[in-house]
Parts: sequence; structure tokens; C-alpha cells
Amino acid sequence: SSLAHEQRRLAAGWVPRAGVEMALVAAGAAAVGAPAPGAGGSSSKGARSLPSLDDPSLPHRLQAALQMQTNWPDVQRMKQMTSLSLQRSGFTGREFAYMPAMLRLMPYIQSIDLSLNPIGPHWTSILAVGLESVGESLLSLELWGCSIEDIAGLAAALEHANSATSRGLKRLGLANNSLFPKGLRALPAALKETPKLTSLDLSRNPLGEGGARLLAMALRHTPELTFLGVGECKLGARGAMFLAEGLMQTKDLEELLIQCNEIGPAGAWELVQAFQCTPKLVTLDLSWNLLGQDGVRALAVALQQCRKLSRVSIGGNALDPSVERELSHGLRQTAHGLLLPPRM
Repeated sequence: SSLAHEQRRLAAGWVPRAGVEMALVAAGAAAVGAPAPGAGGSSSKGARSLPSLDDPSLPHRLQAALQMQTNWPDVQRMKQMTSLSLQRSGFTGREFAYMPAMLRLMPYIQSIDLSLNPIGPHWTSILAVGLESVGESLLSLELWGCSIEDIAGLAAALEHANSATSRGLKRLGLANNSLFPKGLRALPAALKETPKLTSLDLSRNPLGEGGARLLAMALRHTPELTFLGVGECKLGARGAMFLAEGLMQTKDLEELLIQCNEIGPAGAWELVQAFQCTPKLVTLDLSWNLLGQDGVRALAVALQQCRKLSRVSIGGNALDPSVERELSHGLRQTAHGLLLPPRM
């Protein structure tokens, strides 16, 4: 039934259109200092407060960023842009509320970088409206260090980049945020909207075991993935076990960063079977994982299947430096089938 369909979409993190509009109204009201609906103001007044670049009270830092990065107010030049980089622009939720108005003037944008801006709790709702204008052309979305705590609603936003006529999102960067497992519950639904994704960066987020489980579920939807970053994510041995399950779905993977996760020897052995499913792997970073000799022994066995492997990092794993260099070389040679697994 239609009710059951809507319930499934809500459970996956979909935000109803009315909810998106209310979030924009609230953000727009905050941007001009007006009360949002339900906070002492009428809904009609809130609707009039939806942010526009013609707004006389346009925040000064937004004006500066627009002039430096988007050719604003030259609308014709803005229309020709294919890349939008607003790193370190000082954007809060107030400035980010103007994103839909900006993107309407840049319909051919392929890359959006909003790194190092605390874009506020309503970011997915606002992004969903913005991507209505550029979803068909968007290839890359970078949100490094944006103080994001939850990705609920991201699936609804990415739907606009997964239509029959869209090119499909290739890169999604969510590194260095505050994504605990609770904030990642919508990840499987979000990645279901990115079947052409080739790069996913979740590094420096406290994913833990629960986040690794959700990531494993999500990786079923990204068969073309070539880069995965999960360094400094507090995975531990159990998290490595779930990660291994997900890696079995990424047969085109070329670069894997798992550094600083304390997976230990047990976690290394969990990855053995996964590496048998990643024959195209070129770069592997497993440094600072408390592997010890047992963990490296596990890798030596597993990486025999990765014949293209050329860059291996295993520093900081309680190994003698000279042995570490030899093992790193030996692992690469083993991967190329030139040596037997190094003796311990």
C-alpha cells in the first residue's frame, strides 16, 4: 500500500517534502532574524522568509564567498560554472540556507566542496532542495569537517543524482565529522542512491563496530567503488570483521585506508577472506593497528591474491623497523607472486 511505502521511505531516512520546506522556512527565518513558523510567527511570514540571493540582508560572509568563488552577481558567468568550492567560508546553517538559491543559478555544477563549514543540523533537507537543480550533473560532493552528526535525509537528497538521465554521483566525502553509529543509520539507504560511486571517505569518524556493520550493508550498493577511507574510525577487531563483509562486495577496489583502528591480529585475520575478493588493490594502509607479527602473517597470506599491490603501509605495528621494511617489501613481492609469504 502507499502507506507502507511511505513508512519504508521514512525508515530509510527520507524526508517528506513538507518537512524539507519547513526546514528551509526555519533556516530562512533565522537568516533574516524572523521567527520561524511555530515559534511565534505565522507560516505565511515564514514562507516569505525563504532565503534568496536578492535578500537585502544577505550575510556579509556569504556575499564575500559568492563574489570570490561564484562570479556573483554575474548570473551568466555563474551559469557556466562546473565546480563550486566554498572551503573555510565560515558558513553556518544561516549561510547554508542560501545554497538552493545559489545552485539554481549554476545548473551544470559537477563538483561541490563545502569542507570545514559547520553547515547546521538541517543540512540534508536544504541539500535536497538544492540538488533538484544540479542533481543530473553532480559527480562529487565533499563535506570534510562540517560538524555533521547525522546523515538522516541524505538518501532523499541523493535521489536527485540517481535519475534515469543523471550522470550519477562518483565521489562522496564525509571524513572528519562526528558520525557515531546512530548518525549513520541512513547510510545504506543513502548509498543505494549512488550505484556509480567510486570514492567514499568516512575517515576520522567514530564509527565503531556499529558503524562498520552499517557500512558493510551500504557497500552492497556500490559495486564500482575504487577508493574507501575508514582510517581513524575506532573499528577494533569486531569492526574489521564487518568491514571484511562489506569488502567482499567491492571487487574493483584499488585503494583502502584502514590506519589507526586497533584491529589487532584478530582483525587482520578477519580481513584475510576479504582480500581474496579485491584483486585490483594497489594501495593499502594498515599502519598503527597493533597487528604484531601474527597480524602481518595473516596479511602475507591474504595479499597473495592482490597481484597489483604496489604501496603497503604497516608502520606503527610493534615491529622492528628493519623487519618492518623487509616485510613491507615482502608483502608487495608476495602479492606479485614473486616470493612466498615472509617468515616470522
